[in-house]
Amino acid sequence: MADNVRHFPACACRHYELGHCLYEERLNPGFRERWRCKVLTEWEKAYDDFLLRAEAFHLKPEEAVELWEARLERLMAQARQCPDFSAGAEESATGCLNELEGLCMKMLPECDGRCRHYTILKSDNNINGCDD
Repeated sequence: MADNVRHFPACACRHYELGHCLYEERLNPGFRERWRCKVLTEWEKAYDDFLLRAEAFHLKPEEAVELWEARLERLMAQARQCPDFSAGAEESATGCLNELEGLCMKMLPECDGRCRHYTILKSDNNINGCDD
């Protein structure tokens, strides 16, 4: 009789994304700093530093934009040096498949679909195989 009991697949949970669980992040967004994408964090620091320098040198907005665009090109090339970088996500700022909403999916807890927060995804997806 126990052989007839099957768990729902992890991908049928609304908190599931790319093999990881987003429950805690959605419950308290940004609380776990270590889950943030390291590349985006570095870009934010570089931009803040750039703004301080642009202000100190009294750059005109047009000059600042041009300089920042050149700097951003270099930063984008450096993104590929992240050990968790996986090319292919055109919709993400970094172009990394592991970056979602500013998070590094590799840092989030893995999801096997068996936890107290499991909530069936309300969609027309095939729950048995989670075909999208």
